[in-house]
Amino acid sequence: MEKVLKRILKVFSWSSFLLMGTIIIQVLLRYGLNQGMVGLEELQWHFFAILILTGLSFAELNRAHVKVDVISHHFSRKTNAIIEIFGYIFLLFPFLLIVFYHSLDFVGDSFSRMERSISPAGLSYRWVIKSFMPISMILFLLSGFLNVLKNIKVIKRGS
Repeated sequence: MEKVLKRILKVFSWSSFLLMGTIIIQVLLRYGLNQGMVGLEELQWHFFAILILTGLSFAELNRAHVKVDVISHHFSRKTNAIIEIFGYIFLLFPFLLIVFYHSLDFVGDSFSRMERSISPAGLSYRWVIKSFMPISMILFLLSGFLNVLKNIKVIKRGS
């Protein structure tokens, strides 16, 4: 399961290169040819949103997120694992489920109206980018669940 999730997140990580390419093209058009494109500006934000929303899951899965380890170094690995499991179950998972639940209406409303950019030259199908919100919450939940399983293994080993 972890390998599959890592592959999925790796695919989404390519949005960083797409973001950089879009920015470079937009800068060249705007400052080199004196001609900007609204669609490219919006596309930059779309790639950035994908990068941030899926990057959360990647950081969680690889335990690369920022932690405040003020007192954890005083505890054993087992105690830290118990504290982390508590945090996942009572803090992270409820938050992610609430965001997921409310994002479904957000995406559904956008899809039903076939929402597009308010700019005439902007991008269509805004629901596509909005759909990354519930998708990213599922990926984040899976990442957290896998880390809970890792912490359970630490507790069972007793180290």
